[in-house]
Amino acid sequence: MDDAPGGIDLDQVRGLRAFVAAAQRLSFTRAADELGVSPQAVAAAVARLERSLGVRLLNRSTRSMATTPEGARLLPRAADALERLRDAAAAAAHGDTPAGRVRVSVAVSFARRFVLPELPRLLGRHPALAVELSMEDRRVDVVREGFDVAIRGGAVVDAGLVGRRFAAIRTVLVASPRYLQQAGVPRRPAELASHRLIGLRFVSGAMQAWTFVGDDPTPLPPHALVVSDPEAVARAAELGLGIGAVGSHHVWPQLRAGRLKVVLADAFRPAAGELSIQYPHREHLAPRVRAVVEHLLAAWAKHPDLQATAVELKRHAA
Repeated sequence: MDDAPGGIDLDQVRGLRAFVAAAQRLSFTRAADELGVSPQAVAAAVARLERSLGVRLLNRSTRSMATTPEGARLLPRAADALERLRDAAAAAAHGDTPAGRVRVSVAVSFARRFVLPELPRLLGRHPALAVELSMEDRRVDVVREGFDVAIRGGAVVDAGLVGRRFAAIRTVLVASPRYLQQAGVPRRPAELASHRLIGLRFVSGAMQAWTFVGDDPTPLPPHALVVSDPEAVARAAELGLGIGAVGSHHVWPQLRAGRLKVVLADAFRPAAGELSIQYPHREHLAPRVRAVVEHLLAAWAKHPDLQATAVELKRHAA
């Protein structure tokens, strides 16, 4: 093994694996679970790597962990290098057959509705493939945190990522027929002042904005209910708790069944958005990642809840 200056020995490779796992999860315990060793072994491997490099990579205490500036610079490069090693090993063992684990970051509600139902066909087609779903609503750093794929709403702002759009985000106001029968159907935005509204608070802490046609802002009453998940907005509206704003892909089953109705379709004008699959920009995309991306894109291109048009939404107006 090469121990010359500038070379890397096997113990440093072990240290890099331990460091990347710990830095991505900010926990020796969670890193140990992934690597199949003890937390003490992870900590020891990182400490040996730090001594060999002559720099501190992780600041840790009994309660917290964070990368140092040196660790933050090393992490994306080390993660990419280890990923390439894994891909090379998979290629040697399986050729071009998709094999190995693919880490996917996706919002909870979207994962339940659109990702999990596709996994039986995906994994049945590629038995050597494994998928790890990180289901949370925060926006992750794909490269730093070691994800292969992220499924997100909004434009791609990171030049290091490839983004492939698969659907438009059509946000609509919805309410149950029972609620509208009791409270009346609003015909103008100003009439929302006399209605109960359901708000959505994002993980960032910001509230979802409601905007309407015209330059003058529409004053709205305080929200009668605030939730942190779009599926909860849909469910609350279905239960008759008021009017909520939610992406149409979350409410198509309720709209088609008549359990929800669209209100103020011509007046409500949220910011345009899109759903996309994002993954690190690499010269050669690993077969395991390509298999997941292409399968999901093909499935979602035909999904009626993701490809519905504005005209179709109006057919479900109150």
